[in-house]
Amino acid sequence: MKKISNYFIKYHNKLSSLMIIIYILLPLFLIYNNYENVTSKYVNLWYDLTFIMGCISAVVGIINLLFNIRKIDFKKMLPFTLIFIFLMLAFIAAYTSSDKKIAFEGEWYRGVGYYTYLLFLGFYLNAINVPKKDYKIIATIFAIVSTVISIISLLNNEFTHKVFIWNKRPYNGIFMNSNHFGYYLSISVIVMIFLTIYEKNIIKKIIYYIMMSISFIMIISNDTFGSYLGVLMGLIFVLTYSIIKKKNFELILVTLLFFILSLIISTSNGSIVKNNFNQLFFDVKVIKNSNDKKIVDQTGTSRMKLWKYTYKIIKKNPWFGVGPNVVSKIYLKDGIRQGVPHNFIL
Repeated sequence: MKKISNYFIKYHNKLSSLMIIIYILLPLFLIYNNYENVTSKYVNLWYDLTFIMGCISAVVGIINLLFNIRKIDFKKMLPFTLIFIFLMLAFIAAYTSSDKKIAFEGEWYRGVGYYTYLLFLGFYLNAINVPKKDYKIIATIFAIVSTVISIISLLNNEFTHKVFIWNKRPYNGIFMNSNHFGYYLSISVIVMIFLTIYEKNIIKKIIYYIMMSISFIMIISNDTFGSYLGVLMGLIFVLTYSIIKKKNFELILVTLLFFILSLIISTSNGSIVKNNFNQLFFDVKVIKNSNDKKIVDQTGTSRMKLWKYTYKIIKKNPWFGVGPNVVSKIYLKDGIRQGVPHNFIL
């Protein structure tokens, strides 16, 4: 037993890195499995793999925590403390919910319930043990996987339609919904930006620029406006910071590249970006000037009504809410066919 514990102490950091890398590579496995075994169980496979990886990560993370309990700087444990408080409140919300099954296990489409939160905790506990020297290799693998998915999705031909069986509309990647792919892309794009600007090897930098450009093209073509805005605002924020601090002026080039690609793709593909911005400004104008409740409720792709209704639910259940994902049942009672508020704050 002592030999096992010594072995774990010696290699636990490498194990943590390996777990993260395996999870990052899962989408490539899903692509292969999807093509070889076209089945309606594809979504369940993703959830099952995530559950397995989350459980293993949780075990590794907890063991790491126990082995290093004496070395922990509790002053730096604020993030973990906040997560613990959130999990306690979420448990109360799920336990007191009108539908405990959905609250704990999630519904079929998203599969996000209280148990999923525990899996996220497992990933977190595992990730905090990843050594800093592995950050770059993990980020690079993530960037490569994202680029492969983007290339296959951008091809948008007969082969890719077989690979992505859920691809009812173009540019979904491995996801059932283009919005979900947009969220994935927004994270990978930011990772690629930092890999690019901090790379000193000229050949690697060129490769990163190519990968980043492909991801820019994908996130613009994906037409998930929220993800596009996220990347845009992130670029503007980091660019402003770098100008103030007078460093990393390469971000100017990266930002220009993003704007140029946005302009080219929007011009050649039905003015995607322009139409989204026009709709945004129109909605703001309607909210500001219109007194017609029905018209205002149609703004935000008809989500204003959903947000107002969700706010009423929050007022009725201010302390613990109604439980994870149970809000969908409350919506349905009033004829609203939505699973979530489509607003992270709400």
